[in-house]
Amino acid sequence: MNIFELWMLVVGLCGGVSGAVTGSKLGVVGAIFGGLTGSLVGLAFAGLVLAVLFVGFQCLGPLVERSLLRPIFGAYWRRRDLWDSVVDRFEPGARVRGEVVLRRPWGVVIDVGCGFPAVLKRNDMAESRLGRGMEGYPALGETVEARILEHASRWNEIVLSELPPPPSVFAGEAQVVVTARSDVRVRSRANER
Repeated sequence: MNIFELWMLVVGLCGGVSGAVTGSKLGVVGAIFGGLTGSLVGLAFAGLVLAVLFVGFQCLGPLVERSLLRPIFGAYWRRRDLWDSVVDRFEPGARVRGEVVLRRPWGVVIDVGCGFPAVLKRNDMAESRLGRGMEGYPALGETVEARILEHASRWNEIVLSELPPPPSVFAGEAQVVVTARSDVRVRSRANER
């Protein structure tokens, strides 16, 4: 049983007991009816509290992350005018090098020298780094080289990857082509020569 199930059980039980005590003034039927309605009200209250906590953590999570990055990057989320120049200067696919400034369970944040954080998520780390937990992550201050995967403009962050880039369609790999007749052909650049 996890903490959420225990919370629901305790609050539902408390609601049921209070409802039964209140309803007992009306007799046995009142106690049963009071216990059932009290349990339902208690469960609804417990669910509402959990929903408020969940939404709160979803909203506060990015704010906590930003507060950890503020000493390094300043209020980077407010610098929209500079973000556009970073997007133009750091194109997807380009290789960058930077220093790890923050380690989190979901990945690491790297300073690549542009004034905005570059995020290397766990799923985009080289397989040799992935151990159990965070022990395989790069250490604070370690220099990491990766390529730019995309720009997270909503958060003003550069998303990185250490994985090799996907093969190019024009490098001779097969490409699936769907025609208007809805039959599927496989076309390869090597076959067109």
